Order: sequence, then structure tokens, then C-alpha cells
Amino acid sequence: MASENVYVIIYPNGEISHTAEGITFVCDDPLWIMIPPQTSLQELKNLILMHTGMVGKKEIRKLTYRMPVAVANSFSYQKMQIKSDQHVSMMFSYHRSIGSIYSLELCLSLQEIGGSSSSSNNVEGVRNVGAADFVSARDTSRAPSPSFNAFVPREQSAGIRGARPAPSTHFGVDMVLDDAIADSSGEDDIEDFSDGEAEAVPETQPLHENAVPATRVEPKGGAVSSTTPAHYLSLNLGAMHSSNAEDGPSSYPLSGEMELEIGLKFPNQETAMLAVKNYNIHRSAEYKVVESDQTRYVCRCKQFGDLCRWMVRVAKTRSSRSWEIRKYVGPHSCLASSMSQDHAQLDSNVICQHIFPMVHADATICVKVLQGSVESAYGYNVSYKKVWHAKQKAIARIYGDWDESYDQLRRYLTALQAFVPGTIVDLETRPYYVGNTLDRESVMFHQVFWSFPSCVEAFRHCKPLVSVDGTHLYGKYVGTLLMGIAQDGNNNILPVAFALIERENTDSWYFFLANLRRHVATRPGVLLISDRHAAIKAALEHEGCGWEHNVYCVRHIASNFTTSFKSKEAKRHLVNAAYSKTQEQSQYYLELISSEDPVTSPQMMEWIRVLEPPKWLQHLDEGRRYGHMTTNLSECINSVLKGTRNLPVCAIVKSTYHRLNELFVLKGRQAQAQIASGQVFSQFLQKAILANREGIPQMLVTSYDSNTTIFTVDEIAAVGVQSRFRVNLQYRRCDCGFFQALHYPYAHALAACAYARLDWQQYVDLVYRVESVFRVYEKEFQPMPDEEMLPPREGHRLRPNPLLRRSMEGRPVSTRIRNEMDEVELGPDTIVRQTGE
Repeated sequence: MASENVYVIIYPNGEISHTAEGITFVCDDPLWIMIPPQTSLQELKNLILMHTGMVGKKEIRKLTYRMPVAVANSFSYQKMQIKSDQHVSMMFSYHRSIGSIYSLELCLSLQEIGGSSSSSNNVEGVRNVGAADFVSARDTSRAPSPSFNAFVPREQSAGIRGARPAPSTHFGVDMVLDDAIADSSGEDDIEDFSDGEAEAVPETQPLHENAVPATRVEPKGGAVSSTTPAHYLSLNLGAMHSSNAEDGPSSYPLSGEMELEIGLKFPNQETAMLAVKNYNIHRSAEYKVVESDQTRYVCRCKQFGDLCRWMVRVAKTRSSRSWEIRKYVGPHSCLASSMSQDHAQLDSNVICQHIFPMVHADATICVKVLQGSVESAYGYNVSYKKVWHAKQKAIARIYGDWDESYDQLRRYLTALQAFVPGTIVDLETRPYYVGNTLDRESVMFHQVFWSFPSCVEAFRHCKPLVSVDGTHLYGKYVGTLLMGIAQDGNNNILPVAFALIERENTDSWYFFLANLRRHVATRPGVLLISDRHAAIKAALEHEGCGWEHNVYCVRHIASNFTTSFKSKEAKRHLVNAAYSKTQEQSQYYLELISSEDPVTSPQMMEWIRVLEPPKWLQHLDEGRRYGHMTTNLSECINSVLKGTRNLPVCAIVKSTYHRLNELFVLKGRQAQAQIASGQVFSQFLQKAILANREGIPQMLVTSYDSNTTIFTVDEIAAVGVQSRFRVNLQYRRCDCGFFQALHYPYAHALAACAYARLDWQQYVDLVYRVESVFRVYEKEFQPMPDEEMLPPREGHRLRPNPLLRRSMEGRPVSTRIRNEMDEVELGPDTIVRQTGE
């Protein structure tokens, strides 16, 4: 796998202090740089001196690494001196193994060339920052080293013992499918008040130099700008502000002058409530309590919504009696009525200049957040529309002009096919008119399909199913991004095909589905999961589409059912009937619906009869679903690629390439680590087998043939349900339905194998083997050359459809992922296909 450059935060002449998290670095002027992992010690020093402007003036006397050490559910930080090339190599290797921390930190002591140290800094402070002086430690004008602790999965941290380095196979965000219709509940499962823009999977931009120019860290949260769009990089800025101190609760000044932050602890609930009250009083803001009990305290701004996203969640910690801020969205962006006036000169150009650093750092940043920033900076209540247009201008400055991006798209797609052989591109255009005159030098964009050779190869080793869905674009022009999503044997989702279309109709869905089947999902018997959009249904019925097996998303069916009938209980029975793995169970829930209400039940049953049973009942799918009943695969991908919806079209295609490269590197590395450790099956399968083995002691097995393939299994503890199940290992079937639906032995089959002393592994589908998971990510992406080295565009100039430009009047319409058949079917359009494309 290709190595990626690593973010490094440098603390020139910094102090090393002890805190509740271990050591921390503090200095007046930290900076960011990016370093290739193959760097030697001398090269590392030279790069640091170059970016600090000290070449020929000073030399590095000592270099200290802030090394994270896994402790319980967090990290403690220790110091490690970097004195040799081997130390540098070990540092980068160790940092790579801790996938949940995105940057490493170095503190250096500088001295005059040939002289003594230029500062007495870089000496460990003798103070131990704890509850007593927590405020003074955070209130310094110098920037302390941020905490880069990301969420450590419980299953990962459960095996950690003691304070020792714990390399992990979790190198990134695990994209695990949850097929549950309802959200899972947990300790912190409260209404989510965070912004709808989900965080995307980090992505890496190919670098053409050994290191990018250093970017200064603003000590007080100032915006950062660099030559490389942050949307293409892996830095998780949100994790920089987390605090996971596990020692005693930190004191909070009850005056309310200090900003709240995640990880802040209080001795009891009363103190936490008082701190939240004083914080709001100090800022002339009001809030309301959403939930308050013995374990949590949740508040949000009274103006929560268009004006403010402020909310705080304080919860009682498990390990002690203290209370801790678990979630915080702030500060307030709502304003007093005296600040509601606008200013004529505060136009989108001025606003663009102000918000540019924030958009450069995160193209997905919500317009409401930008509104709050502008209002805080200028004291005027600017409109949503004005800030939205300013954001589009900022994006155009970073990623290219919105109109020019269409012509750049043709050039980039041509370059992909040249430099990445096997790339699939199907671009459709129409004639372009200026008024009533045909422009013979230009053509108008209609739709484009693309897939990368690594994705085509990957799908051959995934489960034989693909989920499709679409998401609207947020930019200057209306459009939709369609995606085809696969899943490997470790439940990681994987986008394998894309299309940019003008609107969802029969033509566009046929264009996408036919290309998907023809070029990517070429295996026989592949299952297509989608919603019941009228355009999808019509496209699948079109001759030549090529899909033999297609089923519906149960969540969309349930949503449509609720639209017609308001009974939540009947909806629950409908979902249970769909998920049931036997006909008897499914019929049981349908009978509950038929007997629920004498007035509405007949109408409900008539509504259900219209549905095609094999397309929504799991027990009739012949095991093709592998247990996947919804398009959650596609909806999860909105968190992976959602940020791309804010970008011009060419940047969208580039983003899919770079993000998939990141995904393949991370997941391929994880699979390699599992193979090296001697694992045979994926972690998902291992957990499933362990969970199903727990019930074996309560089962009584009886063999019915000499070949030990047919058994009955009695559940001794079963009450009120069928307690005897027939198991046929040869045909991999069980009366419970799980064996044939999920393609690995469930509890009864495992009990039969244990009784007959048979190896259960022979009855597991090959897709769940680690070797299969590794093959999914084995074909690597190839680095693309610099933009200036790409071949020039050939042929007609590609232009956008002017009719799809968003209206300049009024507030821009907020778009979202489709729920069900939101759009009306439109008639077919005449298409001009470009020859050779």
C-alpha cells in the first residue's frame, strides 16, 4: 500500500507540562506541516527548520514526541526522545497503528548554530495540572497541545490491559451496516441536535512535494488556510478540541465567562446545572431543558433551529460520581434584536472574504454556522441567502468556477482513463444553444457514469448484492449524485459506482442501473436493493437493464405505510413481518395487523396485498439479501461522501477517487493485519459466532442419519415459542431460517456441529473469510499526476444546463436525501451520446 504524508504539529521551544492526560506541549506559535513517513532524522530536522524559517540560523538540539498510550477508553501521553533514524521510523509506524489519532506532535528545542540553547523552554514543568489549577492551565495565551483522541470503539478498548502501547487494526472509521429500522439505544442515546451535515470519511489529496507549506495554528481557534483544499485531507479538526482526562473533575468558573467544552467535569449534577445557567446568563441567552434525570442533563437554546445550534449534554460518568460534558455544540450564534439590522455594503463578496478560511477548512460547514460567524464579526444579521451565495463563491475560489468545472470534468475523466486503465466512463451530452442559435463549439452536460477498476475488482469479492440510492447536490446547479454500494464480508460498506444526473427519472435511472450491471455488478445472480421510486421500477422493467433480482427497502415501505395509516403498532408489525425468517413468523405478524382495528385493518391488508411478497419478505428472498433489509448501506454512505454534494462537479469526481483511495488503504491495511495475526474469518463473523455459541449449553441435539448431516435441536429454555428446530448441514438450512438467510451457521447449526464434532468453519460462506476481505481492497488506486500534466481537453467544450441553475431569488431550497418517492416521474428526453465516450 502506498504511504501517505502525515500531519505533524510542531512546538518550537515549547514547554513540556504534566496534565491529567499525561504530558502536553505548550508554546506561543505552534505550526502544522506534513511529512512523508520515509523521512530520516536529518531530513525531518531540515524540513522543520525550513518551515520555521531557521535554516542557517539555528539548529535542533532536542526533539520530543508526544506518544499516546492506550489506557481504558482513552489515551495517556508519554514523552519519547527522537535521536536516530530508527526512532523516526518507529514513531511513524506507531502513529500509523493508532488509527484514531490523526496527527502526531513534536516539541523541539532550538539553539544557535554552534552555541547554547536559545531558550530555557522545552524543560518539563514541575506543576501537575489538575482540578485546582485547571482554569489557569487553559487560560494561558499560549496554545497547548490539543487532544487528538478520537472515539475508541468499546470492542477495541475492552481488551486493553494497563498503560502500554496498543496498536489497533481500526485504522479509520468502521462503516458497519446496521439493519435495524429503529435507532439503537444506549447510555448516551438522546435526541441529536447536531447539524445535519454528517462528518465525512477523511480523504487524502495526492501530494507532489515532500511536504506542503507549513500552516500556522491559530491559538484562539482562528481559521486555517493552505494551498491544498482541506476537503481532500485527513485531518479531523473536531477531535482536536476533545478532552478525555480520566482524573478528578476539573473545576469550572461559575461566573460563566469560560467557554464550555467536551470533557469538562463537575463534582455533581447541581454544579453542572449552575455552570450551564451562568454560561447562558453571561451571554444574555436563554435555553430550555430537554431532559433531566439522575444520569443526564440535556439543554438547548430556546432559539434552536434557524438562529442557533447551541446545545449541551452533561451525563454522569460510569467510573465515578462526577458529571461530564459528553456533547456540546456551541457557542450561541443567536443574537439580540438590536443586531437584526442588515447593511447594504455587507454583500456576498465581503462575506466570502470573511468565511473563506472556514470553507477552505471544511466545505461541508453549515450556512447557519457561517451566519453566526458573520454576525459575530460585523454585528449585522445577514440573510441566509446572502451567506449561501458567499459560500458558493468561496467554494468556487477553492475548487474552481462552477461553470468551468463542467469543462474540467471532461478533461479529468479523460485523464483518469489514460492514467488509470480500466476506468469506466459513460458521458452523455446534448446540443448547446445560445438563445435559438446552436453553439457548434460546445455541448451541454446531461449525465455521466463512472467507476474505477479497483471498485470493479473489489465487487467480485463482496457479497452478491448492491444497494442504490441518490442524494441531491447542494451547489450552484441542481443535480443528483447516484451511488451503487456493496459490502464486504466484514460489514464494511464500499461505494463501487457513481453517476451525476440532472434529475431522477426513468431515463437517468436506466442509464445508471444498466451501466452498473454491465460494467461493475457482472456476477450472475446479483441482488439489487432499492426503494420503490416509480422511476426505478420503470427502469428495471426496461428491456436491456439486465437485473434479474431486485427487492425493496423495508424502511421505505414502512414509511409509505405510515403515510397512509397512522398506526405505529401496525407499522411495527409490518416491519417484523418483513424481517421474519420463516413463513410462520411472518404470517403471525400479518394476522396481528388484520385484527388490530375493525375499520382500518381491511384497508391495511389491502394495501399490503398490492406489494409483491418476494420483494419485501425476507423468508422468500432465497437468502439473496444476506440479512440486509434496507438501503441503510446507501444512507450510511452519505456520511462518507456527503461533503462532496457541496462541490462543483469535477471536484465531486476527484473527491470520490481520493476518498476511495483512502478507504482502500485503510481497510486493506486492516485486512493485512488480521491475516498476519492468523485470523481466518472477519471480525464481524467472529463476533457473530461467539454470540451464537452462548446458547449451546441449553440445547439438546439428536442425530438422524449416519452421515451426521441431519439433526433436531431442542431449546430447553424456550418458553412459548417453537422449541424444536431441524438442521440440515449438507444443504445449510435450519427451521429458524437464520442459517440460509445469513450464510453462516447460527446457534442451532453450531450446536449440531458441536454434538457431531464437526468443524463449523466449513459451513461459512467464503465472503466472510479474511482472505476474501483482503482481496476486496487488494487492487490499489494509482496516483494521478499534477493538474498541469494532464492532457488538454479534446473535442467540444462541456457546459452546464442553464435551466438547472438555482434561482437567485429568495432563500435557496434546502435539499436532502430522498425518503421515498418524492419526485414526480418526468417524460423521456432526447439524448445525444458523444461517440467514443
